[in-house]
Amino acid sequence: MRVKRIVVGKGITTRPAPDTEEWVRRYYEVEVEFPEEEYRPEDIEDGRVWAERLIDAWLKAEEVAIPTGEELTPEELEDLPWTPYQPGSKSGWVLRNPREGHPDYTEEHREILRRLSEKIEREGSVTIGDFTYDFSGAENQFIRRRPAKR
Repeated sequence: MRVKRIVVGKGITTRPAPDTEEWVRRYYEVEVEFPEEEYRPEDIEDGRVWAERLIDAWLKAEEVAIPTGEELTPEELEDLPWTPYQPGSKSGWVLRNPREGHPDYTEEHREILRRLSEKIEREGSVTIGDFTYDFSGAENQFIRRRPAKR
């Protein structure tokens, strides 16, 4: 049996924003042809690996190009009304979605929490500055922070 060509396809489906129903699908195919003359069986594998790496690079470049909004800074996260787990501890928690008018949370706090929540939803846990942030609580109603492991 003689292989004349292979087609390698790869794609990814992402949700640009967690609060939308919109999904974006990116898919690429690369065709690798082999010459009529003699070739080694390793050439087929080399062609496949080359095509996959090319597609991976394209997908990665697009992933980086997707805007994720303004980056959060350690200073604005420090300004949130953290409740420490123990007195004097830097580890603590805040409400993920405090109701409007909550005396401890300003409109700016709610906006920072919204952006942090979106980032955690996309990435699982997030390290910014000296802390790692993720969800906690039975219904993920809190955001917790703990010192980052370095």
